Amino acid sequence: MGTQKENMISISDFIVKAFESFNVSHTVNKIRFGREIPGHVHQLDGREQVIEDAYGMYQYYIQVVPDSNQSVQCHRAP
Repeated sequence: MGTQKENMISISDFIVKAFESFNVSHTVNKIRFGREIPGHVHQLDGREQVIEDAYGMYQYYIQVVPDSNQSVQCHRAP
């Protein structure tokens, strides 16, 4: 059994080992904000990203835009 100092690992070595074993491969099955709209194409549905090495990163940028559908009733003056 080694001494306490021999069993220690530096933070930089820890980070390198963590990144070497961390796999960010993933699949986006479904992502929705708000109600379903029939016929709407959802660009990320079923998207699969597979990382081949230990140093990959994926970022998605989304913009949620508020939408309001209200019926407008026009009334004629008598």
